[in-house]
Amino acid sequence: MKTHWTLRILLLGLCLFCLMGVTKSKQIKLSVNVPLGEVFKLPEGTICWDWYSNDIEDLGYAEIVDWDEVMRMVENSGGAKAEYFITLDEFETLLRNNIFLFTRIGIYEDFEPDYWYLNCKIGYGRELQYPNAYTMAKILTDSRQESTREAFVKAAIQILKDPKTKAAWEQQRSEFCQRMVRTWEVEEGEWGWTDYQRAKNVDYQSALFMGINEMLRYMKTTDFEAKVLPDGYHWKIVRVINTYFEHVYDSSPFRLQSACFRMGPDATQKLIGYMERGLESLKK
Repeated sequence: MKTHWTLRILLLGLCLFCLMGVTKSKQIKLSVNVPLGEVFKLPEGTICWDWYSNDIEDLGYAEIVDWDEVMRMVENSGGAKAEYFITLDEFETLLRNNIFLFTRIGIYEDFEPDYWYLNCKIGYGRELQYPNAYTMAKILTDSRQESTREAFVKAAIQILKDPKTKAAWEQQRSEFCQRMVRTWEVEEGEWGWTDYQRAKNVDYQSALFMGINEMLRYMKTTDFEAKVLPDGYHWKIVRVINTYFEHVYDSSPFRLQSACFRMGPDATQKLIGYMERGLESLKK
């Protein structure tokens, strides 16, 4: 009889443990209610510059404005909002499925890593939509989600240390090298050869450290003093110099600097802090 009740209690405990695991999985997610889609498109009736001059006096009624003003416009737009979220499990899938692509940031020469190559399939038939910079800024600066962000940082460190992630990186590296040879037919001294050689010879840990350090370098050199100018359907980033302005052309992988500029300095500094802490933990 005692054994019978012991088994029942163990079974009940197992069920409760599983239930707690499911509940925890559902709770650990970064989530914000934000306007999705083309949130940075120009308001109707906005006058754009005429393309013929970089002299501020020639802009006419077109205005050079601070990016903060654009973010306030999005905030006060009054448009419909929707939930944008990613769970911890989905984050793990996203990171592991793209681990080699992310590390290529530190080793590429010709073949620039870009959003086009991201694998956003995160399971359960769901595909993660690219977050706009407004969404990312909210996720990174919402004080109510500080503990959740900390959980994601700790998880990221464990994922990157996990042998399964290293195995995924090696598999993705092998597929990349095969494509460079069979599809791009790279040859010594030509486009893509350096990328191929670096990918073939680098080890996981070195690639990881180089990738993170390169991302940090781009993020830390983002020019937050730049302004924006209405240009067609969107805002173009420009740098004002006396009575002239020049366009800011972003050559960083994944357009990291443009993304950081649009997220703003507070959100960018948050992300830098998380990445630096993660890098130090990976070195231990």
